[in-house]
Amino acid sequence: MAFQDIFYSPRGNAAPNAPTRLGALLRGWLEAYGEWREYRDYDAIGAAFAKLSERQLNQLGMSRATLSIDLTDLMARADESRAHAAEIAALLDGRAPFAAAAPLRIAAQRSVVSTAP
Repeated sequence: MAFQDIFYSPRGNAAPNAPTRLGALLRGWLEAYGEWREYRDYDAIGAAFAKLSERQLNQLGMSRATLSIDLTDLMARADESRAHAAEIAALLDGRAPFAAAAPLRIAAQRSVVSTAP
């Protein structure tokens, strides 16, 4: 999408939905930039682990033979952890759709736990 397409209609007048198209364009760029940074970080982490010796990798529970699998698993667990943290933050802020029912579930779980001998 060119600059002229964003701000001007075919007749040369200002496009009526220019802010909407510009916002969509910027959101797309920000999303692409975030993905690029994520992959760059993954590459940097992989390069750092590749520099470690076999002994150091073993201390971390990894092996050079399965390093790519181990790193993929590590990144998947990090993504999962970030998703859980976002859900918890949404719960605490009251933004989650199930936030109103959460105290009831937590209270029910506590009562079950507290009645156990």
